[in-house]
Amino acid sequence: MPEKTRPTKTALVANTPSIEQMIKLVGQYFDKSKRELVALKRGRGYQNKPRHVAIYLCQEIAEKKLKEIAPVFGLGQVNSVSYVTSRMRKQLTEDKGLRKDVEAISHLIYETTT
Repeated sequence: MPEKTRPTKTALVANTPSIEQMIKLVGQYFDKSKRELVALKRGRGYQNKPRHVAIYLCQEIAEKKLKEIAPVFGLGQVNSVSYVTSRMRKQLTEDKGLRKDVEAISHLIYETTT
C-alpha cells in the first residue's frame, strides 16, 4: 500500500514567500519596521517577539534554510536560528496569545502569496 505523503507548508502556497516578504508581513502585523525586526539586540530579559516570530515563520512557512535566514537577522551561526525556532515551538504550545498571533500572520501570508 503506498504511503500517504503530507504536502509541505509551501505546497499550500502558490508562490513560496521570500524572507523579505515574511519580514514585511510580520512587521505590518506587529507595527514594526524591518530595521526593528532584523536588529540584533542583547541584554538581560530582552525579548523581541516579532523578530522571533519572523525567524520562525521564515523556516516553517517559507522553508528557508538556516544558512539563508541567519545573515538576514544578523546571526553569526545557523545554530542560533535553530535555537530560536525550537524555543518558539515550545512557546507555541504554552502561550495561546503567541499561537493566535502566529496563526493570524500565517493566514495573512497565505492570503498574500496565493
